[in-house]
Amino acid sequence: MKKATRAPEAFVAGFSFDVVTWSIVAAILLLVVFQPLLTSVLLVSGTCVFFWRRLRAPDVEGDLKALRDIRHDLGVDDLQRALAAKGVEEDIVRKVYDLLQQHIPCEHEVPLQLSDKLHKDLHLDDDVDLIEEAAQATGRSLSRPKRSPYYGKVTTVENLILFLNYQPKLH
Repeated sequence: MKKATRAPEAFVAGFSFDVVTWSIVAAILLLVVFQPLLTSVLLVSGTCVFFWRRLRAPDVEGDLKALRDIRHDLGVDDLQRALAAKGVEEDIVRKVYDLLQQHIPCEHEVPLQLSDKLHKDLHLDDDVDLIEEAAQATGRSLSRPKRSPYYGKVTTVENLILFLNYQPKLH
């Protein structure tokens, strides 16, 4: 029977103590031994950055719950009434409202206002995918988006609805 010529560690995926790894370990040890002040400064500053970022992280669920509590009496009908004067079809408003509710990172429905900012207030991520999905849901084509006066300005619920209202209907 033939003996194995490689160490068993060599077959573990991602496990490789090569020259670079040993160099990094040696550099860290040298830094700790010969530069204890610099090491402590780096450690303290790294810890402060870590906790600062944790404290500054947005409380998405809390923000959306606050909106829900404040706006408990609002609904899609309020948006439709507000946009009726601008000639927006009710179907577009309802479908965009429903789509936004699906994408808002919250378990419960959050009543929307026209002035809600998609990123800041509703914590939505990708405008492009959202616009494409909204166009598909409302039966609108995105073949000529630059013709809309809202092109490049889709930052609020109102601008999203108005942008889609200016797009041609799919056949």
